Amino acid sequence: MRKNTFIRIITIPALIVLSLSTIHAQDNVTTQWLNELDQERVEQSGTAITIIFDDSGSMNTDDKIGQAKKAFLEWLSAVPENYRLSLIGLNAGLIVPMGRDNREVLMAKVESIKASGGTPLFRTIGEALKNIQDRRQTVSPFERHVVVVFTDGKESSKHGAKGVQRQILELRKNQIEVAGIGFHGQGDYMKGVSTLYFAAETSKELKQGLLKVDAEIGDVSDIRITDNDFKVMDEISLNPIPEPSSVIKTKKQTNDIAKTTSKSEPTTKDQGVSLGSVFFLLILGFILYKIVSAAKKFKS
Repeated sequence: MRKNTFIRIITIPALIVLSLSTIHAQDNVTTQWLNELDQERVEQSGTAITIIFDDSGSMNTDDKIGQAKKAFLEWLSAVPENYRLSLIGLNAGLIVPMGRDNREVLMAKVESIKASGGTPLFRTIGEALKNIQDRRQTVSPFERHVVVVFTDGKESSKHGAKGVQRQILELRKNQIEVAGIGFHGQGDYMKGVSTLYFAAETSKELKQGLLKVDAEIGDVSDIRITDNDFKVMDEISLNPIPEPSSVIKTKKQTNDIAKTTSKSEPTTKDQGVSLGSVFFLLILGFILYKIVSAAKKFKS
């Protein structure tokens, strides 16, 4: 009887060690899973740039296509590696879908662009908007989207400049920043409606302008849709424009939405720790009870 009780007393500490090891292993798995979840949240809130590149026939004049390629390639080589990038040609359509770690691919595609055809800005901006909306539904609603609209001409469809302006304002209504770039004296119709607009006559000026786009993306100051912007929207848009109070106006607010959502998610880590603690205390209590019982029997 005493021998059996002695064996039981020796076995119980081993069970304690085993239980602690199991709980520690579970905590490690939980911690790893939470780290992966945090990393996923970070990846879902980055910057995504859609480049609309004018590959119309007029870009062949005075080697404007060569100047543009040179400026864009130099700019792209310097943008942060964590930016998601996409490339759409006015005539080629979607060339590079939005994605991460695709800068080298996109630069190669820019270098191989051929200029021919018209200037369907209205249709292409609409395509960019649809791509972004689809991505927000399937990938992440928290990415910061910027559309760069680069052109050396005028809208070639019946929609005209007014139609392009409406499309740009539609992007902004959907909390998408727009950088309009007019090349060789064209594109100034984007000036009054884009978040940022600049004109360029040479490859050097174009590169300097693109650097401004990058600086604006990285700026921590607020980008606001002003009352004058809404006045312009009302004059151009075919549909009523929401009042300023109903529109997310700043980059800071967009970032706050992601942070608030992250904070409001179930505290899985806290739940895992509390449940593990309760489980551990229950096992420890049971084991201590067994030790006391065995000790009493051993004495008897």
